[in-house]
Amino acid sequence: MKLAGFSVGEVIHASGDTVVVLAHNALGESVVLKVLDSERPAPETIARWHHEFAILQSIDSEWVIHARALHQDGRRWLLELGDFAATNLAQVISRKLLDFSDRLAIALQLAYALSDVHRHRLIHGDIAPKNVLVDLARLRIKLCDFGLATRLEHERTRETLDAPRGTLDYMAPEQTGRTNLPIDYRCDFYSLGVSLYELFAGRRPFQIDDPVALLHAQLTILPEPLHTLDAAIPLPLSQLVQKLLAKYPDDRYQSSFGLIHDLTRIANAWQREHRVPAFTIAEADVPERFCLAQRLYGRETETRTVLDAFERVSDGRAELLLISGEAGIGKTALVAELHRPIIARRGYYLRGKCDQFGRNQPYAALVRAFDPLLQQLASEGEARRHYWQGQLADALGAQAAAVAAILPNLSLLIDRMPTLPAVPAAEYEQRFHIAFLQFVKALAASNHPLLLFLDDLQWADVSTLRMLEHLVGDEDTRSLLVIGTYRDNEVDEAHPLALMLSRLSNQVSPPVSVRLHNLGHEDVGALIADTLRQAQPRIARLVDLVIEKTHGNPFFVGQFLRDLHEHDELHYDRESGAWQWHIERIRARGMTDNVVTLMLAKLRNLPVETQAALAACAELGESFALGELMTVDALEAKACQARLWPALRAGFLLPLNEDYKFEQSPELLAGARYRFLHDRVQQAAHDLTPDAGRLDLQLRCGRRLLADSDDLRLEQRLFTILACLNPATATIDAPEERAALAALNLRAGLRAKDSSAFDAAAQYLRMALSLLPPDAWVTSPEQTLGLYKELAESEYLSGHFAAAEALYLEALGAAPTAVGKVTMLLVQADQLHIQGRFPDALPVLRQALILLGRRFPETDEEAGQMFPAEFGQTEAALVPFTHEALLRAVEMQDEARLLEMRVYFALSYATYQSGCFASFAVNACRLVQTTLAHGQSDLACIAYVCYMTAMAAMKKPYPLCHAMGRLSLAMAEQRESQYYRMPVYQYFSPFYQHWCEPLMATLPYLERGLELALTGINPLSGGYCVVLGAANRAVQGVPLDELAQDCDRGLKFLRKSRQPKSEAMLRCGIIQPMRALRGETLSLSSFDTEDFRSSEMFPDDAPPSIPLAFHVCAMLRHAYLFGDHESWQHSAQRAPMVGMCLPDSPTWVETEFYLALGRLRADFAHSEPLAERLAEV
Repeated sequence: MKLAGFSVGEVIHASGDTVVVLAHNALGESVVLKVLDSERPAPETIARWHHEFAILQSIDSEWVIHARALHQDGRRWLLELGDFAATNLAQVISRKLLDFSDRLAIALQLAYALSDVHRHRLIHGDIAPKNVLVDLARLRIKLCDFGLATRLEHERTRETLDAPRGTLDYMAPEQTGRTNLPIDYRCDFYSLGVSLYELFAGRRPFQIDDPVALLHAQLTILPEPLHTLDAAIPLPLSQLVQKLLAKYPDDRYQSSFGLIHDLTRIANAWQREHRVPAFTIAEADVPERFCLAQRLYGRETETRTVLDAFERVSDGRAELLLISGEAGIGKTALVAELHRPIIARRGYYLRGKCDQFGRNQPYAALVRAFDPLLQQLASEGEARRHYWQGQLADALGAQAAAVAAILPNLSLLIDRMPTLPAVPAAEYEQRFHIAFLQFVKALAASNHPLLLFLDDLQWADVSTLRMLEHLVGDEDTRSLLVIGTYRDNEVDEAHPLALMLSRLSNQVSPPVSVRLHNLGHEDVGALIADTLRQAQPRIARLVDLVIEKTHGNPFFVGQFLRDLHEHDELHYDRESGAWQWHIERIRARGMTDNVVTLMLAKLRNLPVETQAALAACAELGESFALGELMTVDALEAKACQARLWPALRAGFLLPLNEDYKFEQSPELLAGARYRFLHDRVQQAAHDLTPDAGRLDLQLRCGRRLLADSDDLRLEQRLFTILACLNPATATIDAPEERAALAALNLRAGLRAKDSSAFDAAAQYLRMALSLLPPDAWVTSPEQTLGLYKELAESEYLSGHFAAAEALYLEALGAAPTAVGKVTMLLVQADQLHIQGRFPDALPVLRQALILLGRRFPETDEEAGQMFPAEFGQTEAALVPFTHEALLRAVEMQDEARLLEMRVYFALSYATYQSGCFASFAVNACRLVQTTLAHGQSDLACIAYVCYMTAMAAMKKPYPLCHAMGRLSLAMAEQRESQYYRMPVYQYFSPFYQHWCEPLMATLPYLERGLELALTGINPLSGGYCVVLGAANRAVQGVPLDELAQDCDRGLKFLRKSRQPKSEAMLRCGIIQPMRALRGETLSLSSFDTEDFRSSEMFPDDAPPSIPLAFHVCAMLRHAYLFGDHESWQHSAQRAPMVGMCLPDSPTWVETEFYLALGRLRADFAHSEPLAERLAEV
């Protein structure tokens, strides 16, 4: 290797693009060079080198390598380090170049090096033999490689799922991101322990190549003590290393002083006697800093409940576990106890937090949970990426885009997603629920169970709660544990979360609930005793005071003790070797017993500019990027970081990535992300701004973020910007700004609506409507109509029916065109259909037709009188066309006629469901007439399949009806729209296909309808396909076991898609009769079981209905087969309704068949020869 200005010598270490070599500079001085040799080094890599250079220059220590300069030589970067002719310790260990005394000397020097690092308020973060230079001639060491070092006293516990930075074999448990422990200076003691273990044993504590297995060992397994590996190693040294390797930081050495003391004693004893007498280690250990004990206190029972739930899930179950309690009670800490078993099972731990100040971003907690996992899966290497790409693509199919709408990182694994088929707005949510459930099922498996932790559900948006209910209510989901935490003191009986939990409590497997209470006196005493390393009697009065002020709230207890230490009312006295406090002084200061007040007081001790920055950060959310604060405060990255630094040092903010270290790179520094330590800290930061100034702050934040946003940034920041601007709309007067804000709210509303988050959509769209000028219907009628339409749909889909009704009235009075009015009437009709108010939809749709210049009969009686003439006109219009010509007809272009077709389509449902069959037939004729006159559309197939039923009503031969049904089927399948195929399958296959084809030929189309419904396309029609398909199989006479399997599958779909009417049809007409034939009912002649009573479902005065029609047919068949003439007679009296409700269907044919057989039996049973022949029949 040739480097300008240097003469290169021996290579000390090489790894990837980095090489460490001995060299001489231009002055002939011996130096160590750390060389980055890369064609295109990543900006982060270069920034890390600048960071290391700055850290090294700040350290004055004989045990740490000195940094002289950082050079760039073409494509290479050179870190010039001090004169130190050396090799690294890893090579020294592998070559076995040191005797025991030398190894003790190296160990002691490492302790001194670490002492100096910590004295400079640094955490090295990557202590390992490869990062220790050794001069064998002088037996001296220098600590190097500070690229991961931090100036913060505490770093966050990692929650990201990517591989942790650093050297995994030497990493402390808290550095892995798989614990709830904070990262502080004591992580360096663990890494030193691994290094010393290797130094004295010649190998690392865990000889494991698999990273997951290694992580599990680091978290849960104690290494074999050195003295059992090698009896020559003194017991005190073995105990010292074991203490360094403790899993909990509280159990390690707490200071370099204590460590150096014990190593010196061991080294001196060995030098004198070549033996080390036993002694109690760590007696001289004194705490370098105040560190709160990190164990989970007083939660033994609750921890067992959580662990047991995960074990059940690991065995293949799916569960919902709810943990409740007030703020700061330790809910998150309890969930974190699952990190270790999740690692052992190779599972995934996902956490999503709901936002305290309501950003109204749909599914925000789910996005925060799943997006990091998708990033991890996409970066696991080509083979794993290909595996997950296949898994997710197979699971999601054509519905991938529904999930990607809220999880954009899905595109990292599935880059080509088909466009979602168009469906009505009412079906958005169900399609998304189906797709998301398939997504989760693909991720959760027995060999990698999934933990989904949703924190602070009391702030969850309604769409997230509905998704959660769907997720845990699915009986086919496996290996999934959903844990939800919430503050039960903020959730009353009317809260959406409480309503959801009430519904879930009625399930077969209700949620498991855990409620956390404040810590008791004994638990608080144990926490304080472990923190101060004092016996209980000495701390009794302090414990009493802490309980009095904090009531045992764990978060408050910790903050209270830290506040005492910061005010020097709790301090370590080196002379006595113990912590000291003065109860009277503490009481005299008048400490608050409110945690928010305490946090606010602590924040007010920060510099004024830091307080101002934190107040702005609180408006940006629970987590935020430095770049956003730069925009809000109009500062450069370094200046903005300087404002936040006191809050970072004090631990009020935690970094979410490492970009905060890279002050030499403004671009990377701007990408630094932070979150507040706790909701209470964010609340206190929010309260730093007086109420009078909050609107001004929100306006400044929102306006500056908006001005700084291009299209991509606006898409990312949209909800944050609106969270700032919407509360301040009353202070915005400029028409242009109000119009722009209305457009932003419309954009947010449409995003929320497309994600089926209808409550959030309605809130944004209401705001957009409130920002419109008074003359909006005049100046921008189309945009105003569009807003009214979207808002009305969002309102009724959120269950706010009265609000939607008010919007229809407003729009009908103000819309300037007939087309606009009809558009709103169609939305109103959709709402009435959703509510099951089909008769109420009829006048609404008649009004729509009048606006379009058409008239529809006022009553079904009038329709019955009109129908023959309408049918004759339609038949005459069809004469010139062959079916082939109709399939090739031109496209309908007239927008008014397309709107008219939509009205007729809505009428087909309203008339049929209202029992207005004559009106349905007239409507079918109008659909065909409009299609013939104006051309094809997606609704043409509906026109012809409805007309098929009209032909049957006019007693046209079945082959002609069948041919018309075949035409509608061909028309449906030549169009891209899958939505309208479903009604064709629903009406043609079960009712008219069987007259000209074998009954079994109807089943593939009904099966295809169910397959489409399972992807979220027209689930209502899919429900009918389930029922009618099962009915046709029953008539066909398939084996009962096969029929039972089909019914089980169909029943699961109907329950998931919440179709009680179709479920009733399936149970009454197929399942209960089948159970009777299998001997599973209470008596041979009855369909009744413990969970079903025919008399309750269908009293004698029950009106005609499709479920009752199915039931009557089944009872008629059953009564005949088992010779129950009385029951047969009762069912025969009701039989005409089968022809009325299920005309021309196989069920109607079967009904007529058993009516005939029953009458024969009744009329001729007295004739013995005929009776014998009948028995044969």
